Amino acid sequence: MLVVEALREYLQRTKAGHAAISPADLTPEPGALVQPDAFVVGLVAGVPEYWIIDLEARLVERWRPGDERPEILTEQEIAPLTIDLAAFFGRVFDSAP
Repeated sequence: MLVVEALREYLQRTKAGHAAISPADLTPEPGALVQPDAFVVGLVAGVPEYWIIDLEARLVERWRPGDERPEILTEQEIAPLTIDLAAFFGRVFDSAP
């Protein structure tokens, strides 16, 4: 799972939290219940952002508390974590069976 690897590497460097994988029910905001494939247990309270990785569309939706619509990321990096999305999706599809 390439996202978890990138998250773990970043979190080890920054000491900002720990990467984990499901099963786990999370509540990013009141009234919302999600079960992400991968997530970060941060050292700060709350959920500062939530990503939905759309493999088919090759994009990432970044949701932050109070957002009515997501920020759509395609080839940019997801700052402060650096993931080259074009290269990431290329690796995902090159390694697909």
